[in-house]
Amino acid sequence: KNERITASLDGVWLTGLYEGAFFHAYDGDAVLADKPAPVPGIIDEKDISAAGLEPETLCAVYKRAFVIDGMSDEDIAVLELLGARYSRRVFVNGEFAGSYNYDYSASRFDVTRFLRDGENEIVILLGGISESDIPAAGANPGITDSVNLIITGGAFIGNIKSAPSVEDGTVLITAEIENFTSEELTETVNFTVYELGIVEDGVSSVHTGCGFLSSDVTVLPGEKKSAAQVNIKIRDFSMEKCWSPENPYLYEIEVRTGSDTKRLRVGIRELTADGEKNDTLLNGSRIFFTGTVLDFNKLSADSSNVWNAAWVKSLFREFKKINWIAVKSSQGMLPSVWYDAADELGLLLIAEYPLGGVPNDDAEKEIKASSVLEEIYIIMDELYNHPSVIIWDISGENGVSGISTDIIRTARSYDIQNRPWNNGLSAPEGTNDLVE
Repeated sequence: KNERITASLDGVWLTGLYEGAFFHAYDGDAVLADKPAPVPGIIDEKDISAAGLEPETLCAVYKRAFVIDGMSDEDIAVLELLGARYSRRVFVNGEFAGSYNYDYSASRFDVTRFLRDGENEIVILLGGISESDIPAAGANPGITDSVNLIITGGAFIGNIKSAPSVEDGTVLITAEIENFTSEELTETVNFTVYELGIVEDGVSSVHTGCGFLSSDVTVLPGEKKSAAQVNIKIRDFSMEKCWSPENPYLYEIEVRTGSDTKRLRVGIRELTADGEKNDTLLNGSRIFFTGTVLDFNKLSADSSNVWNAAWVKSLFREFKKINWIAVKSSQGMLPSVWYDAADELGLLLIAEYPLGGVPNDDAEKEIKASSVLEEIYIIMDELYNHPSVIIWDISGENGVSGISTDIIRTARSYDIQNRPWNNGLSAPEGTNDLVE
């Protein structure tokens, strides 16, 4: 009754290329049509070159068919794109289902009213340049992470935020509940924490409940509202059960309403920093960030392995053999399998937002902080609970102060874990921030 069904739509889709940065309707003459391509993946550089187009001047079209059998009138269906480049418009069975005007982050669309029993078709249009004023990275477009169809009830569980405390072994949790029905809903939201221990290849060494609390919330039709925060004391917690590169110990949070259930993994860990000394403590012990920067655009252009969980884990294990414990992504979010693997294997990740590539002061001033902030919040929502995500990074080699510092100052309060921020080549915004 209250378990969501998540159906993966990953696999082979049909792709096409159109000339024009962003289509407002699914029409026009295709330069390339109906070529099989993997999802997740990116548009092949050879196809773009053969069509005589540039990444910034094309519209990429993805489409696939799927079958639905037995949806009830009470069910709702949410189409989830965990990552894509760039702006996107979605059509279901020929009808416009919604748009998303940011370049990298996850997006979700309520597609309930467009679906029918039997065969359905989804068409996703990716624009080469965002309609917002955020500069695109210039890499090839594509659906860069998994696509899922989520079937559940009317009280849909959205973003979950957690903040662990090493000092007393508690986890502060809150969850957004979205009402997809036409009536007011009052829901009892149940929060349960399970101890997983060390997870190897998806199998946990421990799986036992170690904390429970509930909270009531009333949500109006079409409204999204956060349930009251709960602070769960972890039973039998000890410092040996903290998450670290040497001991990636995991817990699971389960949030349940009367019509939906969502689960995610967390770790009990705390990072504190002294920006003046450039010193960092993880769970009270001094730590050095030995590791590397990964250019995901280069990796993904060379191989489809970047979306293979087993390959990512193998890469991370090689890193740890040479005592690397930290990885910084370049040019936006990594696919979700990278964060899951880092959680399991104990890699520290520095999450970079691709504000780099701005050539000078005047160009940077043209970017509106409000547009950048909105997508940064969305990215933070997606990465928030991964224990491996240890630092937020507003930009890479962008040495221009001003907008990046203002963004950090505004976005800091959005993180109840209060992680440090990196400000590229600009001065740190706060005393607890780190210098790259």
